[in-house]
Amino acid sequence: MSATANKVKSSAPRLYEPHATRRMESLAGMPLASFKARAAAFLFDMVLILILYIPVMWLLKWLVAGRKVGAHIDISWDFHELSNVIFTLLYFGLSLFGAMEEP
Repeated sequence: MSATANKVKSSAPRLYEPHATRRMESLAGMPLASFKARAAAFLFDMVLILILYIPVMWLLKWLVAGRKVGAHIDISWDFHELSNVIFTLLYFGLSLFGAMEEP
């Protein structure tokens, strides 16, 4: 094996290597999150999206139905439905908006 292959299999934490901006330079040498931590964060985001999506879509569909008390409202989650894609993009866009500011 080459020295590069041995370096990849090392148990040492991977570190962030900046490429361009001052913000990236300020993060130089910071440890990167493990796969488990990133997977847990992704799962947390998906659960939070569903928790927010259900009442928002129920309200929108109720308003479209004319605010009838006995209206039948069908809510489903399908990653290919346009409203789900837009809702997910809005969630991530708005949640990351503040994180992109320069310190």
